[in-house]
Amino acid sequence: MVCFRNPQPSLNKTEKRSGKIILQFISILATLRVIYHKKYAASERMARQRMNTFYSWLCFGLAENDIEGSAQSALETLKVVQSMQSKKGEKQVRELYAELKRLSESNPYVCNLSVQLGMF
Repeated sequence: MVCFRNPQPSLNKTEKRSGKIILQFISILATLRVIYHKKYAASERMARQRMNTFYSWLCFGLAENDIEGSAQSALETLKVVQSMQSKKGEKQVRELYAELKRLSESNPYVCNLSVQLGMF
């Protein structure tokens, strides 16, 4: 009995090398994609933690009638919120700004906050 092998097209050295390069390139791209997503998720999580921390300080300051400290915390919160492009966070800062304005309208920190919020 005679066995016939299916003739497979033979690749020359250049084709083999380019195939290996393409596979390595795809592997590198997949690794970079994983690293990017992990880094992005971590930085977003850290930004949310910063926002929550500043927001907590803002609420504590309001509870103790610390207008200047609350306004400074509101500014820091606003910076983080704007970098995250969070509409919900910006709305919360605006609501707390209204409370600060009610307590002390002429305070320079509160006035600066109104400028940063575009509510002058």
